Amino acid sequence: VLEKAEEFEKAGKTGDGELVGDELAKLQAVKGEAYLIRAYHYFILCNVFCLPYRGPELSKSIPGVPYVTKPETTVKPSYERGTLATDYEMIEADLQKGLELVTDLYYVSPKYHFNKAAANAFAARFYLFKRDYPKVVEYATAAFKGNDPKTMLNDVWAKKDFYNGFDIFKYATSTERAGN
Repeated sequence: VLEKAEEFEKAGKTGDGELVGDELAKLQAVKGEAYLIRAYHYFILCNVFCLPYRGPELSKSIPGVPYVTKPETTVKPSYERGTLATDYEMIEADLQKGLELVTDLYYVSPKYHFNKAAANAFAARFYLFKRDYPKVVEYATAAFKGNDPKTMLNDVWAKKDFYNGFDIFKYATSTERAGN
């Protein structure tokens, strides 16, 4: 997505014609979401396949995961495995680019995308793992957009009038619920 978006920007066109105002803004939002998706997935990979992050200095000795930033065009490529500190730096760079570009304006169903609230919630979680607590507070506050956190709690198990497991699933994943 990032490679194609850059091609569109360089050419100044989309498949439908020239990039103007709104289309350019939509393209920037798509790029922002793509950066956030890459950051999120590498964050998950690091947390599953690496030792815990222990700060910038101690994490320089912890093996990380290969952080791929270009689409693969060959079969069975060889990647360099950096350190966890390097991976966290790259995750943070993608996260910051994504936060700068993402917007809520173009989604029909924003709860299925990295919108501003979701991006800020992910940033709060990332900085919690990174132990940068002032940024945790900053991004968590931005994620709630001034709402009372109690209004956004997931209350699936408090509700008792479900007929079967499918009803629980429908309720738990509904876009109508504030907690999702």
